[in-house]
Amino acid sequence: MVFQSQSEKSIFLMTSRKPLEKRISSIIREETLPVALEIVDSGVQGLNRIYQCPPALILIDAILPDISGLQICRVLKHDPSIAKVPIILITQDNKEYERFTELTLIADAFIEEKTLNGNFTAELKRLMTVFGGLDHTETQDLQLLQQESVQVQALNRMVQLYDQAITEETIMKGFRKLFELTSNKNLLHHMFFSLLENVLDYDVAGIFFSDKNREPRLMTYHIAHDLEVKDYQLETWTAEVFDELAKQTTEPWAFSSHRHEVMPRIHNNGPGKTITLKYRSIFPFFVEKHLVGALVFYNRKKINYQLIFPFTLLQQELSALMRIRRYYSEAEMLSLSDPLTGLYTHQHFLWCVSREIRQAKRYNTPLSLAVVSIDNLRELNAACGHEVGDQVLKNISGQALQAVRNVDILARDGGRKILALFSNTPVEAAMLPLERIKQTILSHPPAWENTPLNLELSIGLVGLSEDIANASDFMTKAQKAVDEARLKGNNAVQLIE
Repeated sequence: MVFQSQSEKSIFLMTSRKPLEKRISSIIREETLPVALEIVDSGVQGLNRIYQCPPALILIDAILPDISGLQICRVLKHDPSIAKVPIILITQDNKEYERFTELTLIADAFIEEKTLNGNFTAELKRLMTVFGGLDHTETQDLQLLQQESVQVQALNRMVQLYDQAITEETIMKGFRKLFELTSNKNLLHHMFFSLLENVLDYDVAGIFFSDKNREPRLMTYHIAHDLEVKDYQLETWTAEVFDELAKQTTEPWAFSSHRHEVMPRIHNNGPGKTITLKYRSIFPFFVEKHLVGALVFYNRKKINYQLIFPFTLLQQELSALMRIRRYYSEAEMLSLSDPLTGLYTHQHFLWCVSREIRQAKRYNTPLSLAVVSIDNLRELNAACGHEVGDQVLKNISGQALQAVRNVDILARDGGRKILALFSNTPVEAAMLPLERIKQTILSHPPAWENTPLNLELSIGLVGLSEDIANASDFMTKAQKAVDEARLKGNNAVQLIE
C-alpha cells in the first residue's frame, strides 16, 4: 500500500507483473495524484478485497495468472453495487477487444500498456472526477458489501468465474480438435458428444450436419445417463425434427429421405430405465440462408439453454464447424461427381458397389445392379453435334434421378451408359424404377431444332448371387445383361437373376 493518507481515495490495481506495478506506481508518484494505491497479484485476491473494501477506482491487468482480467470486468460491471466503481482495463492491444460488442459493460476505459505514460493520468483524473463521490444511498449499498452474506456472494462469484474460465477453455480446446476431424464423421460425432456431455446437461442430444450429397440425411443421437430410449421413439423424433427443419430451408431435397443412428454410451452404465422425455429444443444453424446443420435436445424437465453460460459459445463454435463440414462435403461431392451429368463417377460407383456387396452378404439382404445404355448416342453426336449429345445425357440423368429413391446410387460410366445400384432391393422390385426411367425418357425425349430425338435404350438388370465375389464380377454380369437387351432391340429390359 502506498500514499496512505486519510484524504486520499483508494485505487486497486490487479496485476501479477512487477514491471507494470512499478510503472503505475511511478506515474502516480510523479504526478503527485491524491490516491492510495493498493496492489493485489491475483484475480481471486482482488475480487475478495474489492467486496471487503470497495475502492474509488479499479485498475485491472488483462493478463492475470488465475482468471482473465476481461472476465473479472464482466462480473464487476454486472453487479449493481460494484458497477458504480469505474474500471480501467490495461491491455496489450485494444484491437483485441474491438470484437466485444458490449465494451461499455466491460470497462469504463481501455488503455494500452505501451501508451500508459501518455493518457493514463488524464483518464484517471477524468474518471475520478466523473465518479467523484457517492451519494448516501450508494454509500449504504457499498457498506452492505462488508456483511457476511455479501461476502458469501462474492465467494460464489469467484467460483462461477473459475467454472466459466475452465468451461470456456474446455470448449475452445475441444472444438480445435473437432475442426481437425471434419472428414471423419463417425469420430466427429463421438468427440462432439464427449465435449457436449462435459459442458451441458441433457437426457438425449442429437446432431445433424447438412452435407452436400445425395445420401439420406443422418441424425445422430447420444443418450446420456442411465436412460433407455426405444428405436421407434428415435425414428419418430427424427421424422418430426426433419419435418420442422424442412420448413426453414430452401433445400427441400435435403429431407426427402433420412435415417438415424445412436452413438455408443460415452460412459457405459449398463441397462437404463425407460422414461418420458416431454421437452424438445431445436437449434438450426444457417449460413447465407442455407441450413448447415442442427442441434436438438430432449429432456424430462424444461431447460432454457440460451440462458446457460456456455451455450452461446458452443453455438458460435458449432456454427463454424458445421459451415466447414458443409464446404468440405461440397468439395468432396465435386471430386466424386461427373462434371457433365452430376452423377457419381465410375470409380466412386465401383467403391460403392464393393461396400454394398459386403453389407448385403453380411446381413443377407438383396442387392440389384442395372446398366442403362443410350445405344444411338454416337449417331446423335455425329448427326447433331456433341452439344446435343451432352444435352441428351444431362436430360436422361436428371430424369433417372427423379425416378429413383435417394438411397439408390447413380453414376455415369464413360460415354453412353448410366449405372444404377439398388440397395436392399430384389431384382423384381428394381424393375419398377427401371420401367419408370425408360418410360420417362421415351415419353419426354430431348429435341433438336424443334424435333424430338429418337432414342434407343437397352437396360440390363442383375441381382447379387453367390457366384459374385466382388464389384468386377457384378459389373461384368450387368454388362452381359445389357448386351442381351441390345440384341432384343425395341428398348428392351433384360433381367438376369
